[in-house]
Amino acid sequence: MGMTVADFCELTPAEFSEALTTRQRLRESGERAEWERARMMCMCILQPYAKNTLKATDVMQFPWEGGDGERATRRQLTREEEMAEFERAKKAYGLT
Repeated sequence: MGMTVADFCELTPAEFSEALTTRQRLRESGERAEWERARMMCMCILQPYAKNTLKATDVMQFPWEGGDGERATRRQLTREEEMAEFERAKKAYGLT
């Protein structure tokens, strides 16, 4: 679902920041799912040649899995970075 120009024009910078964060989370979630599928395929291909039963983490360890159950978090944008993204989006919509 996209955002119309009218919807964009009504956003405050804080609302834009929240929409951007949500979009980034959705994109990351999709990318992680693709990597999980790739890891599962690799595990299934390698299992017949392994002496022991493989775990997914034996094949690949992802940064978001962390070593001690710790999940990697995305760096929060600074106020200046948020405003730069807001201005970039305005320019993309032809509103500057």
